[in-house]
Amino acid sequence: MHSGLIVDEREEEMAAGESRTQRVKAWQKALERCRQKPSRKRVHGLRVSTLRLQAELERWMENADAEDPARAAVERWMRQAQALRKALKPVREVDVQLQMLLGLEEEGDARRLTVPVCSRTCRQQTKEMAERLKEKRKDLAHQLTNAVETRHHRLTRRCDELQLALGPAPARFPAPEEGAVQRLLARTAEEFPELSAANLHAFRKRVKRARYAAEGAAGNELAQRQAACLGRMQTVAGEWHDWQALAKRARRMLGKRDAGDGLATLLETVEEAERLKALSYCRRTMARLLRHLLTEELEALPPKTPAKRAESKLPSEQRRAG
Repeated sequence: MHSGLIVDEREEEMAAGESRTQRVKAWQKALERCRQKPSRKRVHGLRVSTLRLQAELERWMENADAEDPARAAVERWMRQAQALRKALKPVREVDVQLQMLLGLEEEGDARRLTVPVCSRTCRQQTKEMAERLKEKRKDLAHQLTNAVETRHHRLTRRCDELQLALGPAPARFPAPEEGAVQRLLARTAEEFPELSAANLHAFRKRVKRARYAAEGAAGNELAQRQAACLGRMQTVAGEWHDWQALAKRARRMLGKRDAGDGLATLLETVEEAERLKALSYCRRTMARLLRHLLTEELEALPPKTPAKRAESKLPSEQRRAG
């Protein structure tokens, strides 16, 4: 979940270029900040830091020797990180949905190009649902604080083991092997020959992995363009998923009170429009990426920072990761 927060590309570039020691320390700092106060920004920051470190360690394990003694420390940390992400998820989802609801009535926002006019009933239900989500967020934040506190000793111990196992050198995590991004793209295309609403979210997860690999190839113009394309696909697919989740929650909360002009109906209309847009954009962009694999012409891909941002004008993710 990631709508409602604007991408800071400079922070993304800095994060992508961190050494492994810096990446681990950034995760430790994010953990402590979230432990002190699980605000929206801190929850998102810890999630992003966890995802990025997980991606780097997954790539490290792919390249490490099977008998490398550091593998055990990495695997132990990864298990704790997965449990942490599970604890963060409900809070993050509510944070995203609250921002989406509060953004429905904003005037002059380009995002409203895809949002129908909100009726009086819809506005009342939006306020009601927002208040209920705020209360739910308080409960979830309390649960998250307890979960982090309970796991804090194990998390910090596994992190210390990880740093010791990887060594004190300020080296970067290994860059992707030559052709790694291309192989990930080819496998993704084989796994998802036809994109649909049923597999778009799973497709996004594969795209995320390929994006992280592309970001790891610092200084490679092709890889950076691929990362930009993959990131934009990740964003539009994620935004559709966020609208879908919000529409489902609204239908559960409001029940049968939606007479056709209420919030649930509006959200379902937006979700359908976002689904069609995401499918169209991802299909075209994947075709472009795969065409480049055949032609090997850099011009087949857009530059890293195009004149216009991704076609979706909905709130973007502060990338992670994701």
